[in-house]
Amino acid sequence: MDIFSARVKWLREKRGLSQKEVAELVGMSPAGYGKIENGQREPSLEKLVSISTVLNESSDFLLGIIHFDKELNVHTQYIESLRNSINRIEELIKEFILKSHIMDVDLDFHTNNAEHLEYTKTRFNEIKTIIISQLEEIPYVPDELINTYKGMTP
Repeated sequence: MDIFSARVKWLREKRGLSQKEVAELVGMSPAGYGKIENGQREPSLEKLVSISTVLNESSDFLLGIIHFDKELNVHTQYIESLRNSINRIEELIKEFILKSHIMDVDLDFHTNNAEHLEYTKTRFNEIKTIIISQLEEIPYVPDELINTYKGMTP
């Protein structure tokens, strides 16, 4: 089974659809669609677009050009946002520490930022776990990509 066939089948099952349902929505016979899922037949460009539309996923993902489905892409964007927030909070805390040696500063500011930093790091690790779990489910995702996320730190 090639990457396209494996991902089409994975998405169809993830969406809770039968082969017959997808075949009807795409405008194919169930047998013809089954051959696509089993890697015995390649779809025409028109059918590729139809399958992509029915499964609500990009053809780039189905073809293995990219390894993030739409759902996973949202999580990866969110984790980058969290990483940026963590960096900014750490900068603010460093600025606070420097200023605290020079003048009288608001300790509540430091406490709130420290608490927010811990919350953001916790959320980062939760999203990282979700991303890794989803990457491990997707057919044909390179191990190097999964390992990159496993080694990611806030």
